[in-house]
Amino acid sequence: MQKPNHRRKGILERIETEARKHRIPVRILEDNPVGSRGERLTKYEIARRVAERFPVLRRALPPKRQIWESEHYRMSIFDAAALLFSQR
Repeated sequence: MQKPNHRRKGILERIETEARKHRIPVRILEDNPVGSRGERLTKYEIARRVAERFPVLRRALPPKRQIWESEHYRMSIFDAAALLFSQR
């Protein structure tokens, strides 16, 4: 089991504290539901798996980009969700 980055862990704890303070429901998920420990996933594959877990995000999933295209602005939604998945 990998040790989480302390800075990232602190950020997640602050987010959780603020969410609870504002009575926003917080659900802690299992450790790394996006991919198995040794598995190397592309950023798009991680976003796709996040969208599978949250059907409301399926429509926001941008198309897979080509190497000459810049990243779609909606990928930040999936980056944030994947960050939480990877640390809980």
